[in-house]
Amino acid sequence: SGSNLYSNPNDNSNPSYDLDDPTAAHRAEGIRRDGEGDWKGALESFQAACRHNPDDAGGFNDLGVANMRVALKGHEIEHHLKASRAAYELSAEMTGGDENVKANLVRVRCICNMMTAT
Repeated sequence: SGSNLYSNPNDNSNPSYDLDDPTAAHRAEGIRRDGEGDWKGALESFQAACRHNPDDAGGFNDLGVANMRVALKGHEIEHHLKASRAAYELSAEMTGGDENVKANLVRVRCICNMMTAT
């Protein structure tokens, strides 16, 4: 159905991909899944990227973006906004001031503030 947020997890066009493989290209797979509209899969891939490579600021930025997109689709909004904010904050700490990361962090903080003000 068109209203379903997530695609069928059994319909994976990359069957060799393994979330538990520390050497897999998790960020690339997350981007591929996101491009196919597989929000849940993208989120899982970016989570795996951060789990296997906790020093990669870009992975945490990607995770923040993925959580933000899920929240903006109206799915578990508060949970995904908090997760997005936490991921952006970690990325910002690691980069020390990357402009893209700072802009993302400001964006998610504004959205969080708007939600708590209502």
